[in-house]
Amino acid sequence: MDGQTVVRTVFLKGLEVYAYHGVTSEEQQLGRRFRVDVEVDVPADRNWLEDDLSQTADYGRIADAVMRIAGGERHKLLETLAERIAVEIRNVSPLSTRIRVTVEKLHPPLPGTIESAGVTVEKRFNGL
Repeated sequence: MDGQTVVRTVFLKGLEVYAYHGVTSEEQQLGRRFRVDVEVDVPADRNWLEDDLSQTADYGRIADAVMRIAGGERHKLLETLAERIAVEIRNVSPLSTRIRVTVEKLHPPLPGTIESAGVTVEKRFNGL
């Protein structure tokens, strides 16, 4: 392809889950809503005309992985949560060359009115 690198990105935007992540005992007991965005790059050198789900990232499996980790585990740090989600996405999407996970805590318990606070983790993988 003329020395070009072409990438396909599969994404989930705005997946919300009620969970119990946070440093304070209140957050761990009462919980709150979290929003997760995911981007997964897969190589574009696959034969897309075959219309074969096994040659890309299955966003259904990715969504299940996010819900399983975000809704089932408890973490104090959003960084740890985002990292765990990224690791699990790699497990269900082994063709991925880049995984980007953003986790937002909606209306965090901070002074003032804040829509969200969060973190983004990005992992890049060479070769398959």
